[in-house]
Amino acid sequence: MISILLMQIMTNAAHMAVVNFRNHVVTNFRPRIKRWIRLRIGTYAFFGNMRQRKLKSWASLLLWAGTTLNQSVTTLLPRYTSLSSPDAATMVLLNALVNNIRQEIGPANLPVTDRLLRRRSEAYLPILHRVLTDLIPAAANNQQGTKLFTLLPQCSNQAAFVKITSSGLHRYSCHCMQV
Repeated sequence: MISILLMQIMTNAAHMAVVNFRNHVVTNFRPRIKRWIRLRIGTYAFFGNMRQRKLKSWASLLLWAGTTLNQSVTTLLPRYTSLSSPDAATMVLLNALVNNIRQEIGPANLPVTDRLLRRRSEAYLPILHRVLTDLIPAAANNQQGTKLFTLLPQCSNQAAFVKITSSGLHRYSCHCMQV
């Protein structure tokens, strides 16, 4: 009986870890990709002296182009009226970055929606890993206040504590009282 209760506790902990992982990916996917895009485009001459607000708008445009089908920087740029059109060489670099994002995500995982992020969270780990590995040197140099993150919601896969529901605790304590 006690082994069944412990098995239920561990099953609940595993289920909660999966739910936390999926929520973590859905919540953090876009902000982390935008931060990575801002880091990448910050090295281009066109964006050298640009204000952070404009860089954020460019990152949003590039994220939108990279996570949807049949969109490009050229087709989306007119929607962002505050952004000026870059020169041809910079446009080539931006389109290459968009193609790189699409390649990292994978064509089967496009367009990126919250529903797809939740359903296939593990499919987005490769690009999040790439983002993290690219941000590590930037954080070491403290460029643009870069902060690191964990790929998963918990820092370790060996939990120090296992949450027990009140009903599980009640059943466990009742069983211990009978023994």
